[in-house]
Amino acid sequence: MPTPAENKDMVRRFIDAQSRNDLDTAWTMVDPSGSWWSLTERREISMASYIELWEKLITAQFPDGLVLEIHDITADENRVAVRAESHGTMDNGVPYNNIYFFQFDIGEDGRIVKGWEHGDTYHVRNTLRARHLDSIPASGGGLAR
Repeated sequence: MPTPAENKDMVRRFIDAQSRNDLDTAWTMVDPSGSWWSLTERREISMASYIELWEKLITAQFPDGLVLEIHDITADENRVAVRAESHGTMDNGVPYNNIYFFQFDIGEDGRIVKGWEHGDTYHVRNTLRARHLDSIPASGGGLAR
């Protein structure tokens, strides 16, 4: 089992890889059988659906990338909490800036098995997801604990 310090380091590397659009590296840090919960949709989806959603909503709409900046990071046992902020310009010229709280559960193999994402849902719906509201995966449901 990784230590809290190792878990924090892995989450930093995961967020950094996403920010650099190095998705091959980022996706090696998640367990494909895991899950992701988002406040925007208030439901849990499979990690595979999260990856597909990231590539559809982020990669496709941010030609110059979306940079995630970690403000605070804390770990306790296998859980890592992150307060972060994103900055980017969408393909339609609209600036995007969101503030997040993430929680990650790290598995015994050192990969993310669960992610929880809390951000500004109003901002997301009016910018990032405005063109894709009907295409969010329908799997999962309820509040992940």
